[in-house]
Amino acid sequence: MPDSLIINDDWSDLAAYHPLPEVNTGRLLAYRQRRLLDQMRQSNVALVILINPVSLRYVADLRSYMLYQTHIPTVYAFLGQEGEPIVHGIYDAEQSRLARHARSINFFDAGDTMSDQARLLAEDVVQYLAELGTDNRRVALEHSNPSLTQALLQRGLEVVDAEPLVERARLIKSDDELICMRWSIAVAELGIAKMEEAIRPGVSESQLWALLNYTNL
Repeated sequence: MPDSLIINDDWSDLAAYHPLPEVNTGRLLAYRQRRLLDQMRQSNVALVILINPVSLRYVADLRSYMLYQTHIPTVYAFLGQEGEPIVHGIYDAEQSRLARHARSINFFDAGDTMSDQARLLAEDVVQYLAELGTDNRRVALEHSNPSLTQALLQRGLEVVDAEPLVERARLIKSDDELICMRWSIAVAELGIAKMEEAIRPGVSESQLWALLNYTNL
């Protein structure tokens, strides 16, 4: 039965039962950026370097290769106290106006040149701070390899942990975010309902979980 539910799918699109909510994605993204910028100012941080895929989604709406980014980070973003996030290593053409070349920040790409790549990235940071016209040398960095932290310190920068800033920014949700959360929960509830419908002797756990994953996708 679980397989037939997917093969004969006339149920998984929640929008067929309920109208899609109206979400102003531009306003949502602007709110998130303001939240993080406020945290940066309160902590006197000139620049935050984002690597966590959840943070990249939060600040720049980057959705591609999120699981890959978790294991082998290739994309990172600069967010200064002024201006929009600058994303390095992005493939999304829609974001190309904000894109810049990325240094290799993982062993898979850099191999034995990780320290050299880190020094180049540290130089990029110094140059970007000069573009911002600030003499503030306090930089917040998300989880990364030690060579990058060392390279930033060697350039005279003060390195602090970016995670508290991002987590405090995400703590308070906007109306648009709440709408998205409610819709996501409703989609998951639809998948759970189909799991309950398919529970019977002989069904496998993988088949049941597949229904929820399929609905969410």
